[in-house]
Amino acid sequence: MTTTGEPYPVVAGVLERWEPEPDTSMTDRQTLRVALDAALPGVRVETRPGTELCDVVVGGTIGVTLCRGFTTDHAREFRSLEERRTLGYDHLVIYGYDIPPARLDAWRASRWRLSGSVAGTSVEFLRRTPEEEADERGRRSLWQYADPETALVVVLSAITVDMLRRMLSGGASFYPMLLFIILVTLLVFGYLLWLHNVQETESARQRENA
Repeated sequence: MTTTGEPYPVVAGVLERWEPEPDTSMTDRQTLRVALDAALPGVRVETRPGTELCDVVVGGTIGVTLCRGFTTDHAREFRSLEERRTLGYDHLVIYGYDIPPARLDAWRASRWRLSGSVAGTSVEFLRRTPEEEADERGRRSLWQYADPETALVVVLSAITVDMLRRMLSGGASFYPMLLFIILVTLLVFGYLLWLHNVQETESARQRENA
């Protein structure tokens, strides 16, 4: 297994900074290989055919799988990993990017099932965050970088504020039960969002200390 001071922390760092280049003749795996070559002089970095598990292999021991959009094919392939006796690498990094909101639940489910150790391989899921993707394109709309939980909290907050405003102005009837349900739902999803952020922060801290 690779340890601190060996290529794996460098690979994770490169992935956190790497940006796909849509306007190029090179594929994503090729542009990532160029970035890894620059960061790891003297370490062999190879690209693999799309039919293999990994798109890029570093030093023969670290595999990187690129998941643009995290399709149903990706999810199906990763479910099959649990049935393998060996994955052939010390580390496997599954890197997701350009994941639409409709596929985020599938991404989280795969991350929850496979993060850790699978068939003797350390598996880690990394994702190019929606905030970074929005920044790269110069778009700042909330709906392009918010997770579904965040979007729901924002919507419920707006509804609650509007109901309170109408109640205080006397321009509409007040429905206490409906307001109560909205407030409870808002609290629940606010807690879930807080819990998600805590888990993401802890995961980032573990990667920094790796």
